[in-house]
Amino acid sequence: MRSFFQFARRASIIAFVFCILCAVAEAQSGRRPPKKNDPPAPVQPPSEPEPEVKPSKPEAPRTPVMVAKNVFGVGDEIIFSGTLMKACIDKLAKAQGLEVDVSGEDRNRKEASDYAKNSSKIYVVWMELHFTSRYDRSNTRQRDYDSFYVDFALYEPVTGKSKTGGRVYQRPYQQGGVGPMPVPGSYVPIEYSIRQAGEDVADRILSAMNVSVPTNR
Repeated sequence: MRSFFQFARRASIIAFVFCILCAVAEAQSGRRPPKKNDPPAPVQPPSEPEPEVKPSKPEAPRTPVMVAKNVFGVGDEIIFSGTLMKACIDKLAKAQGLEVDVSGEDRNRKEASDYAKNSSKIYVVWMELHFTSRYDRSNTRQRDYDSFYVDFALYEPVTGKSKTGGRVYQRPYQQGGVGPMPVPGSYVPIEYSIRQAGEDVADRILSAMNVSVPTNR
């Protein structure tokens, strides 16, 4: 009988210990490892706004202008007429809004007017260089290559009518856009005065067309 009670006591102790172990095991199985703190996300610097791209303004259409000349005589007169024409073209080419034709065609006044009349948009600048005449000791009439004037006109497209025109006379040389004075107070070659007259014609044309030349050019 005593051995029975001892066995029952041991059995109850073993059962009690078993229950404790099961409870501990169950508690441990329910635990979760603590979460590790993730490092903070890097702070992105604020992005700079992209520069606003403004649409470029379309370039205004340029007015086409053809420069023509009529030449009298031969030799020096042909050379001087070319000098006159080049000076006029160079000045017109600096203007805003003009597209200058530098083909350098030779036309008389009527041909220049007809060319403009037969065009839908081309203006024609026409020039004619005249040297005055003088008589030598033998009373022979000769060209005076130290004295001249220029007839000019600007013909409009479609109508062929003259928008402006007139005569530019030789004037005292002024140092400026046509080049420096060779020697102050000395004789000025006729080429300088002719180039100056070509620029004077261009100025009259630009004024009639209400076109300006940039001051920084």
